[in-house]
Amino acid sequence: MNHEFDGCLLTEVPEHIENMHDNPEAVGKEALWYMKNNICNNIIRATMSEAIEGTIPEIELAYTLLQHLDEKFMKIDKSKSHALSLEFSTLKYIGVGGVRDHVLKMECIVNKLKELDFVLPDKYMVNTVLQSLPPIFNQLKSSYFAQKDNWGLISS
Repeated sequence: MNHEFDGCLLTEVPEHIENMHDNPEAVGKEALWYMKNNICNNIIRATMSEAIEGTIPEIELAYTLLQHLDEKFMKIDKSKSHALSLEFSTLKYIGVGGVRDHVLKMECIVNKLKELDFVLPDKYMVNTVLQSLPPIFNQLKSSYFAQKDNWGLISS
């Protein structure tokens, strides 16, 4: 983006703009700043989906609009991580497809949680995967609990 617009996106109304009302020569600079702010605001709104735009109130300053969006999406991230963690902890293998596919599905959920800064301890992940398996896999569970070493779900 053009550096001329950075001031509108990174700060609220700069102090030198707020104090320009006393100086008639500076009014042009003030009008230019507000014009750039308006352009930034329009670009932000034009790139939003209609579903999101309908939930955002009219906000005059681009900086304040970005702050509002940041707060709103932080709430969405929290609810998404809650839903994913609930899915991970309640998912059960029902015998359809292979066990490997089931474990990979659970690993995929863990990776999505990591992207949302919701990191689960390795021991919890392995125990949850083992608990998600039906009784036919009790021998595998017993083998894990009898070992001295801990397994990891994700090898990275």
